[in-house]
Amino acid sequence: MRETCIESRPRALQGGPPVGNARRWRPGGRPQGRDRGRFLPWTNGAAMRESDSSEMEAPETLPGVGEAICNCRACPIGALDNRAVMGEGPRDAPLMIVGEQPGDVEDRAGRPFVGPAGRLLDQRLAKAGIERERAYLTNAVKHFKFARRGKRRLHKSPTTGEIDTCRWWLERERAIVAPRLVLALGVSAARGVLGKTVRISRSRGEGITLGDGAEAWVTAHPSYLLRLSGGKKAEQERLFDADLAAVKDRLEELTR
Repeated sequence: MRETCIESRPRALQGGPPVGNARRWRPGGRPQGRDRGRFLPWTNGAAMRESDSSEMEAPETLPGVGEAICNCRACPIGALDNRAVMGEGPRDAPLMIVGEQPGDVEDRAGRPFVGPAGRLLDQRLAKAGIERERAYLTNAVKHFKFARRGKRRLHKSPTTGEIDTCRWWLERERAIVAPRLVLALGVSAARGVLGKTVRISRSRGEGITLGDGAEAWVTAHPSYLLRLSGGKKAEQERLFDADLAAVKDRLEELTR
């Protein structure tokens, strides 16, 4: 399933709570269960006040999440000249693959992992025997962060605060899709999935149990491989392929 973000209103008029199939929440209240301690980020960057008694809506469907992230201005990235890029894939995918953020190509196409790093990921997934069509692909941050240089838009890494702000949306996607295994590509994606910063070299190669019983696996982002050359590139490609092979084997164990 692919959710399309259509931003038809002027940006200055966007924002405010989404609509659709959703639970009613009280901003600044005390969510229970897996949503304890979370917040609702569609407030045009305004902080939620503990005394605010109005209710917001937490989307319970992927179309609802897609509509809501189009309106999200909880961090400065959403106010740039970009569009929200929703995840895509089967609603019941056993594997979720999480990247850092949309790139320039993804922002223009409105789809995740369709640029150079996405094409490399497709090649490596195929080599490992993992079908992209059976996975749900998304990003830790839903908008493209960039610095403009003339006509070019150059990638800028999101801050930890921006990743943490957008983590609520990633958690909503994960709650709806309920994958058995979540593969985080790179440090930013790992923080979005785990809620903390980890080192790839120390975390790769083994599963990390999440609160809902799913497993998280961590590896490098394909864009990192694209920046390398020579012997270091060959070594990192070997490690990346080994990680994907281990993910495939573990996913088969979890879905038997």
